[in-house]
Amino acid sequence: MAHYKLGLALLELDRTGEAIDEFERSLNLQPGLANAHFGLAKAHLRTGQAELALTAVDKCLTVDPTNESAQYLRAQILRKLGRQQEAEEQLARLKTLRENNRSKQRSRD
Repeated sequence: MAHYKLGLALLELDRTGEAIDEFERSLNLQPGLANAHFGLAKAHLRTGQAELALTAVDKCLTVDPTNESAQYLRAQILRKLGRQQEAEEQLARLKTLRENNRSKQRSRD
């Protein structure tokens, strides 16, 4: 968890290369840490490596398919890659997920 948190801090400081290294170290220790995959995706996107960002966000969503932030980031990455139709489909899935989450929340209240 320490490498993940350090990765976040480095990303905030625009030390993206170092952040990538820390997210990768975190994932070597905890491959199922969805947030580290998400951070890695954001870092790769920031460096213009959209394909690597897509791979990382897909791994995040494999671990946590209900992560709304990752769903949205995936749509952004797809747009950056020029895959407009897939991006629109991703946004539609996100909209459905948000509606389902709201319905579940209302039923608990």
